[in-house]
Amino acid sequence: MIEEQTEGLLGCILDDGRAVLWRPKEGKEGDLLLYEFENAKVVLRGTTHRFPHYDNIPEEACCVRMLLPTKTRNQVALIPRGPGAPIELWIFP
Repeated sequence: MIEEQTEGLLGCILDDGRAVLWRPKEGKEGDLLLYEFENAKVVLRGTTHRFPHYDNIPEEACCVRMLLPTKTRNQVALIPRGPGAPIELWIFP
């Protein structure tokens, strides 16, 4: 079941062992999915919607190319596909 939900998604593991996955949607939108282990099962703990409001940046440039953990605890960086779009930082408490 989890393989079907996550196939082809970008993701990384946080310091505390949770996994964050990026699920793109149409245009600049998408969702960050937070998973963790519970009783030897992978459980979806939450979904955070992302809709960037970048003026004068092409839609394709705002697409997420990579999802990387940072040095800050439980923080990930969304790396954009093209030039001109800023790197976004997200913290999962």
